[in-house]
Amino acid sequence: TLSLTTLFRSSESAFKSALTLDRDYLSAKVNLGNVYLLQERYRDAIQIFSASEKDLVENGRGESEVRYRILMSISRAYYELENFEKAAELFTRVAEIYPDIAAEYVYIAESSGSARGAQAGPGRGAIFAEEVE
Repeated sequence: TLSLTTLFRSSESAFKSALTLDRDYLSAKVNLGNVYLLQERYRDAIQIFSASEKDLVENGRGESEVRYRILMSISRAYYELENFEKAAELFTRVAEIYPDIAAEYVYIAESSGSARGAQAGPGRGAIFAEEVE
């Protein structure tokens, strides 16, 4: 059986290879961000998710559900870095437009920074996209 470390390395390599062929391949970017979340590489996740979110806005997809899911992933990474203020700010932005997405991560809104949500964790809610449209 494959270890998680091996699986993460293999996945990261595959997504990076896809991005060398097409640096605008959104599915590869989102999936790479999810791999980083699962590896607890939160700053790397924020970087790749932020680039993906920027691409969506620049391509006229600023109000798409995909963008708000990416914003929630950024929020989750900030939460794990214990930047509760930034996490809550992004959570609120998502909740205003897509409350159903935000409902999956209410621990972010409920955190005052003194206690971390019991539901939190890098793997919670990570969705790997076959094709992000």
